Amino acid sequence: MAHPEVLPFDDTTRDNLSEKLRKAMEKTFPNRRPEDNDFEISVILRILEGYANGITRYQQIEPESQQRRRERIESLAAHIEGAIEQLKQLDSAALGFVAWRGFEEISKAEGLPNVFSSGDAATHEVYFWRESNILAMTNFALGVRKAAAELPLHAINKPAEDLPWYALPKELSTAMAVEKLFWDEGLKFTTSNNGLAAECLRAVYQLGGLNIDRVDYWLKKARDHSDSMTSIISRLAKT
Repeated sequence: MAHPEVLPFDDTTRDNLSEKLRKAMEKTFPNRRPEDNDFEISVILRILEGYANGITRYQQIEPESQQRRRERIESLAAHIEGAIEQLKQLDSAALGFVAWRGFEEISKAEGLPNVFSSGDAATHEVYFWRESNILAMTNFALGVRKAAAELPLHAINKPAEDLPWYALPKELSTAMAVEKLFWDEGLKFTTSNNGLAAECLRAVYQLGGLNIDRVDYWLKKARDHSDSMTSIISRLAKT
């Protein structure tokens, strides 16, 4: 299966990051050949673009706020309750035909005989069908109402401190990925909003569709997370 193309940085962003990465590498690795720096820079930029594209994929599965999730469940309950009222008000002849016609479509889709009676028989059968369905739907609607009140937080909506790195919000997981990339490349990681890490993270956010200029907040959260490279190295040093 073909992989989707990675959305690239624009030329201005690419040139800006390349220049700053090159200066950092020349300072950190004074004996490294220029062509080796160029190769590393191209790899870093490709990885950063991958992070940005990861944000767009993440947004496709990201849940709505807890309040909006509850509102949708409450709306579902209200619609079920509304359907119950319509079942109560519809006369038996009409409801019998409705039930038969609905089951007719189910039978066609499944390739099985229609289990519901037709004609006058449907008018008589639908009385018991109505009562049993009203009872079931009423209890189900009650359960839906309770679900709205008791709905657990989605894993992604939980406080970041309670989550491992792979379940973090997109802003923090991306910042942690940048922090690890800097460690892997041997570059100094700082949380300043004007530092090289901030330039890289800001560019990733923008390419991924996040309008975040003050990225130092997320860089600090990344540094302080228990699964960050900074925290891991610190724990190793102590032991």
